[in-house]
Amino acid sequence: MAGAAVIIICEAGTGQTESANARLIAAGVQLSEHWGGRLACLLVGHRIGAKAHELSRYVDEVFVADAPLHAHYSPDARLKIAHKLVQDLQPRAVLFGHTYIGMDLAPRLASRLNVGAASNCFEVKIENDAVT
Repeated sequence: MAGAAVIIICEAGTGQTESANARLIAAGVQLSEHWGGRLACLLVGHRIGAKAHELSRYVDEVFVADAPLHAHYSPDARLKIAHKLVQDLQPRAVLFGHTYIGMDLAPRLASRLNVGAASNCFEVKIENDAVT
Protein backbone atom coordinates (compact mmCIF):
# COMPACT_ATOMS: atom_id res chain seq x y z
CA MET A 1 0.00 0.00 0.00
CA ALA A 2 2.40 2.67 -1.12
CA GLY A 3 1.20 6.22 -0.78
CA ALA A 4 -0.59 6.15 2.56
CA ALA A 5 -1.19 9.75 3.52
CA VAL A 6 -1.77 8.95 7.18
CA ILE A 7 -1.09 6.10 9.57
CA ILE A 8 -3.04 5.98 12.81
CA ILE A 9 -1.64 3.93 15.68
CA CYS A 10 -4.72 2.43 17.30
CA GLU A 11 -4.99 0.41 20.49
CA ALA A 12 -6.89 -2.76 21.24
CA GLY A 13 -8.01 -2.02 24.80
CA THR A 14 -11.44 -0.97 25.98
CA GLY A 15 -12.69 2.21 27.57
CA GLN A 16 -10.34 5.14 27.03
CA THR A 17 -8.63 3.54 24.02
CA GLU A 18 -11.94 3.22 22.15
CA SER A 19 -12.56 6.97 22.34
CA ALA A 20 -8.91 7.64 21.43
CA ASN A 21 -9.27 5.38 18.37
CA ALA A 22 -12.42 7.23 17.32
CA ARG A 23 -10.63 10.59 17.52
CA LEU A 24 -7.68 9.20 15.54
CA ILE A 25 -9.98 7.91 12.83
CA ALA A 26 -11.76 11.27 12.55
CA ALA A 27 -8.50 13.22 12.28
CA GLY A 28 -6.96 10.63 9.95
CA VAL A 29 -9.93 10.73 7.59
CA GLN A 30 -9.79 14.53 7.50
CA LEU A 31 -6.09 14.57 6.65
CA SER A 32 -6.10 11.70 4.17
CA GLU A 33 -9.07 13.15 2.28
CA HIS A 34 -7.36 16.53 2.09
CA TRP A 35 -4.08 15.03 0.86
CA GLY A 36 -5.77 12.54 -1.44
CA GLY A 37 -4.07 9.49 0.02
CA ARG A 38 -5.05 6.42 1.94
CA LEU A 39 -5.65 6.01 5.65
CA ALA A 40 -3.84 3.08 7.26
CA CYS A 41 -4.15 1.78 10.79
CA LEU A 42 -1.62 -0.15 12.86
CA LEU A 43 -2.99 -2.41 15.59
CA VAL A 44 -0.65 -4.38 17.86
CA GLY A 45 -1.74 -6.83 20.55
CA HIS A 46 -2.87 -10.39 21.15
CA ARG A 47 -6.21 -11.84 20.10
CA ILE A 48 -7.16 -8.60 18.39
CA GLY A 49 -8.93 -9.94 15.30
CA ALA A 50 -12.32 -8.55 16.31
CA LYS A 51 -10.88 -5.09 16.97
CA ALA A 52 -9.01 -5.17 13.65
CA HIS A 53 -12.23 -6.11 11.85
CA GLU A 54 -14.09 -3.26 13.58
CA LEU A 55 -11.40 -0.74 12.63
CA SER A 56 -11.38 -1.96 9.01
CA ARG A 57 -14.83 -0.40 8.56
CA TYR A 58 -13.30 3.09 8.96
CA VAL A 59 -9.87 2.95 7.31
CA ASP A 60 -8.47 1.79 3.98
CA GLU A 61 -6.24 -0.88 5.47
CA VAL A 62 -5.44 -2.31 8.90
CA PHE A 63 -1.98 -3.66 9.58
CA VAL A 64 -2.06 -6.16 12.43
CA ALA A 65 0.71 -7.55 14.64
CA ASP A 66 -1.08 -10.23 16.67
CA ALA A 67 1.08 -12.44 18.87
CA PRO A 68 1.29 -13.50 22.52
CA LEU A 69 4.39 -11.35 22.99
CA HIS A 70 2.24 -8.29 22.18
CA ALA A 71 -0.33 -9.00 24.90
CA HIS A 72 1.35 -6.39 27.09
CA TYR A 73 2.92 -3.14 25.94
CA SER A 74 6.60 -3.42 25.06
CA PRO A 75 8.08 -0.09 23.92
CA ASP A 76 10.88 -1.69 21.91
CA ALA A 77 8.62 -4.14 20.11
CA ARG A 78 5.99 -1.51 19.24
CA LEU A 79 8.65 0.94 18.12
CA LYS A 80 10.19 -1.65 15.78
CA ILE A 81 6.80 -2.49 14.25
CA ALA A 82 5.70 1.15 13.86
CA HIS A 83 9.07 2.20 12.44
CA LYS A 84 8.98 -0.55 9.81
CA LEU A 85 5.46 0.39 8.73
CA VAL A 86 6.35 4.07 8.45
CA GLN A 87 9.43 3.21 6.39
CA ASP A 88 7.35 1.02 4.09
CA LEU A 89 4.41 3.40 3.61
CA GLN A 90 6.11 6.80 3.85
CA PRO A 91 3.03 8.64 5.20
CA ARG A 92 2.76 12.40 5.51
CA ALA A 93 1.57 12.03 9.11
CA VAL A 94 1.44 9.44 11.88
CA LEU A 95 -1.19 9.96 14.57
CA PHE A 96 -1.23 8.55 18.10
CA GLY A 97 -3.91 8.66 20.76
CA HIS A 98 -3.45 10.63 23.96
CA THR A 99 -3.00 7.45 25.98
CA TYR A 100 -0.16 5.98 28.01
CA ILE A 101 1.05 4.06 24.97
CA GLY A 102 0.66 6.98 22.57
CA MET A 103 2.47 9.39 24.88
CA ASP A 104 5.31 6.89 25.26
CA LEU A 105 5.60 5.68 21.67
CA ALA A 106 5.12 8.91 19.67
CA PRO A 107 8.31 10.67 20.83
CA ARG A 108 10.30 7.44 20.47
CA LEU A 109 9.18 7.05 16.86
CA ALA A 110 9.76 10.74 16.10
CA SER A 111 13.28 10.45 17.46
CA ARG A 112 13.96 7.29 15.45
CA LEU A 113 12.71 9.05 12.29
CA ASN A 114 14.46 12.33 13.15
CA VAL A 115 11.22 14.31 12.82
CA GLY A 116 9.22 16.52 15.13
CA ALA A 117 6.25 15.46 17.22
CA ALA A 118 3.30 17.44 18.53
CA SER A 119 1.46 16.20 21.60
CA ASN A 120 -1.67 17.02 23.57
CA CYS A 121 -3.44 18.10 20.38
CA PHE A 122 -7.18 18.55 20.62
CA GLU A 123 -7.95 19.54 17.04
CA VAL A 124 -6.48 19.21 13.56
CA LYS A 125 -6.77 22.11 11.14
CA ILE A 126 -5.46 22.27 7.60
CA GLU A 127 -4.41 25.67 6.32
CA ASN A 128 -3.19 25.59 2.73
CA ASP A 129 -1.15 22.39 2.90
CA ALA A 130 0.03 22.76 6.50
CA VAL A 131 -1.43 21.03 9.52
CA THR A 132 -1.94 23.20 12.58
